[in-house]
Amino acid sequence: MVDHSLPGKISEKAPKVWRMTELISDLIGIIILAVIFFLDAYFDWVYWIGWILIALTIVLVLGSIWGGL
Repeated sequence: MVDHSLPGKISEKAPKVWRMTELISDLIGIIILAVIFFLDAYFDWVYWIGWILIALTIVLVLGSIWGGL
C-alpha cells in the first residue's frame, strides 16, 4: 500500500508568500494595463481596442478579488 500523505507540514510562512506573489502579479497586470490605456489614448487607436481593455480590466479586478478570498 502506498502512503499519499504529505511527509511534513506546509510552512506557516507559505500563505504570506502566496499573498505577496498574488499582490506582485496583480500590480504587474495593473501597470501593464495602465500603460496600454495610455497608449490607446495617446495614439487614438480604434474604439474597440478600448472596449477590450475595459473587459481585461474587469477580468483583472474580478480575478484579484477572487484570488484574495
